[in-house]
Amino acid sequence: MKMRIVQERDDFIELLIQEEDASIIDSLSEYINRIDGVEYAGYRIDHPLTGDITLTVKTRGKPTARKAVLEALKNLRDFVVSIQEEVQKL
Repeated sequence: MKMRIVQERDDFIELLIQEEDASIIDSLSEYINRIDGVEYAGYRIDHPLTGDITLTVKTRGKPTARKAVLEALKNLRDFVVSIQEEVQKL
């Protein structure tokens, strides 16, 4: 995965994500939207052949958009770990 910041303010961030499947970005977007203070998080696939995905996050200022992304990544990681633990019990 390659990622770079296209635009950033305290309440807004736009990330360009390359070489990643859209399904993981969809899950990340859902987790971002669950955070208090987030107005919206969404993504668009710029073109299916390029693999470029743009993730956009807007907050009310608290938390910052960057912190919302980081918190959502942690929450998504914790969820994946819990699934892995349940599967290992089978």
